[in-house]
Amino acid sequence: MAAWVDANFINLMIGTAARTALGLSGNTFTHYQNAAQGTVISAMQYAGYTPPDTVDHLTPQGAFLAQLVAGIMVRDAFQFRKGIRLPFDPSGTISEALFRLDALYNKKLPIPGMTPDTLAGYGGNISSPTTGTNARPSYFGPGKLQGF
Repeated sequence: MAAWVDANFINLMIGTAARTALGLSGNTFTHYQNAAQGTVISAMQYAGYTPPDTVDHLTPQGAFLAQLVAGIMVRDAFQFRKGIRLPFDPSGTISEALFRLDALYNKKLPIPGMTPDTLAGYGGNISSPTTGTNARPSYFGPGKLQGF
């Protein structure tokens, strides 16, 4: 799966100097990006969404997902660096991204341009097909158990 954000996206969010001070470059950038993207994908799947392979930052859907990944990356980079604290976020970019991730996870905020499959998310109920090559017999019928 392709990376949803790059260094330029983070530079626009917090500036090149802050990104460099956090050590978000090279392998470290890739590590934080993969961890953050995995967190967003997990929340999406929990809510019933199918994660896209690529993200276009110029679409509402892509910008939404990229902001979530970038917010987690920046928060984690500040959090795991000794002696560096997350500064006041005047634009609210980081806190807004984390708020949106929480709302997505709790199925209270839809992703623009995407429709969740409520049966595929947590608490949903997708059963095996009863006909075809991968069919499994139905064991529950009206009023009684079948096949036992």
